[in-house]
Amino acid sequence: MNIVTQTKTKIALWMLSKLESKQSRCFMNLSQISSLHILYLIDKPLNIDAQKQYNDLYAILDFCMAHKIKTEITLFVDKSLEEQKRFNIHLLTAKDFSKWTWKPLEKTFDDFMELDCDVLLNLSSKTCYPLEYLAAMSNAKFKIANKREIQGAKYDFMIEMHSEQDTPKLMFDTVMFYLEKIQSK
Repeated sequence: MNIVTQTKTKIALWMLSKLESKQSRCFMNLSQISSLHILYLIDKPLNIDAQKQYNDLYAILDFCMAHKIKTEITLFVDKSLEEQKRFNIHLLTAKDFSKWTWKPLEKTFDDFMELDCDVLLNLSSKTCYPLEYLAAMSNAKFKIANKREIQGAKYDFMIEMHSEQDTPKLMFDTVMFYLEKIQSK
């Protein structure tokens, strides 16, 4: 990242922390989750790793369907990519956000807010301001993320993964392991 982008990101994240709503939150374990929304950044959509990431996301969808968890996935990709055929995967690109403030355009924001969920899970290993903005504004009761160097939105539960372990499926499996083991009152 160049210095202008870094400065713009830091200012945007600071402003985001002031905007974040004071929503009621609650801890949920795996048995209590009825709906899940996953956010993920694919920064190189046309390389071989991207196909592995898509396969991981499809495996996550299969797990959720087996556990009767309604799941939506929102992907942010740097470049335009043809729409996925799966009905519950939504693709966002830079054109869906303001060039100067990185806030979602009104239609993008409205579409995102219509997706009601119990748990929001940000699987991205890198900070992506558009996804951080959506996470901060989400009405999810419980927010989970991968711990990153620069954090945008406030999350209720964070897990630190080492870079060699940082795949969407492994992160998801780790989160599900803890949600299954932890009992809520």
